[in-house]
Amino acid sequence: MAEINLPMSAMQKGDSLTLPEYKVVGEIDHYGFDDTADEGGIWRIGQLPALAGSMTVDIDFWATATTGTVEFGVQALAYSVGTDTTAITAAAFATAVLSTATTVSGTTLVPVRATVTLTTGAQQDSAATGDYFILKVYRDVSGDTLSGDAEVCAVHLSYAAS
Repeated sequence: MAEINLPMSAMQKGDSLTLPEYKVVGEIDHYGFDDTADEGGIWRIGQLPALAGSMTVDIDFWATATTGTVEFGVQALAYSVGTDTTAITAAAFATAVLSTATTVSGTTLVPVRATVTLTTGAQQDSAATGDYFILKVYRDVSGDTLSGDAEVCAVHLSYAAS
């Protein structure tokens, strides 16, 4: 199993999303994903190492509220450098895959984990070994009940390596 821990400070703004507020509290950096609009960003993974099977995206977050649920969306974009003929700036992300509504811990500032699985094929934008890969993660406020920010402190991408 290969795992890539995506540094919070490396998240960048995507065209269709508002970038959440970047914060550092007690030496822990995180992003506050608002409850009023879908906020999120992208991580450029770069060239994918050997890939075989589904990808799992784990999103660790906490809340200051003690009740509610949070739902995240994840989208992939794979681009085959030297093979694809569409301009990379015109390449489209795959259809979003949503997490199930994840309940906050009941204790403020205690992280919980939401998980999204991207199956092979369309959900991974037909990613293959060596592709340039970008991952978009956002909070889907239409699918959750948490009042206040979901404070995302870690995002992990893991997959079976061939």
